[in-house]
Amino acid sequence: MKKKKSPVGVVLVLALLVAVAGAVTFVVTRFTETKEVMDGSRYFNLSEENDIGLVVDQTVSDVPAKVIDGKIYLPYETTADEINASFFVSGDKTTLIVTTPTDKHMLPVSETSADARSIDGGVYIALDLISDESSFFVTPSSSRRLYAFFADIAAIRIEPSAEEEG
Repeated sequence: MKKKKSPVGVVLVLALLVAVAGAVTFVVTRFTETKEVMDGSRYFNLSEENDIGLVVDQTVSDVPAKVIDGKIYLPYETTADEINASFFVSGDKTTLIVTTPTDKHMLPVSETSADARSIDGGVYIALDLISDESSFFVTPSSSRRLYAFFADIAAIRIEPSAEEEG
């Protein structure tokens, strides 16, 4: 008399193969590049027409830079915390204090000031002033982006809004 083979072993092997195939499919789809591109305005937290994205030390800033009258202004907090700690704002936010090893400059903060502007309740500093007082330089690229370099490493990349690139 012949013994019947139990189908349990075959079922277990098939279930294991299905589980492995599912795991491989998950890993491949999860880590494979797609052609989808995130909207630049959402990625860089841009909500207004004059906002431009700001990346400092490979981290997207929560507060975008602003373009006003053709000049770029960076948020005071980002400037002081990430770029150059020699910038200070008075308690009433009416004066920008720029310190150097030998001097201290007091600049007015207003809605029309060329160097330090009051925008939406925050203080923004002109990129030109930051560049003059810091050890980096700014170069425009052909795609309407600005790159700022500290010594020999790229530290800030300012991206235009999605509408400007279009």
